[in-house]
Amino acid sequence: MINVVVNSQDHRVLENSNLLMTLQLIAESQSLDLSNIAVALNQHVVPKSQWAETFCQQGDQIDLFNAVAGG
Repeated sequence: MINVVVNSQDHRVLENSNLLMTLQLIAESQSLDLSNIAVALNQHVVPKSQWAETFCQQGDQIDLFNAVAGG
């Protein structure tokens, strides 16, 4: 298990978890809808198309944002 920080809260995830797996775990526990979420990993936005290819590491900082369209 490794520790990651999601929106300033500590979470423990499996060592070889990718970002998608981590987000699904958090979404289940917090009733989040991932379809409208933007994600930054260590202050870099990660496109949804890369969530499954991006692996979490010890101490990663993950920030979740509600994506809002408009202008």
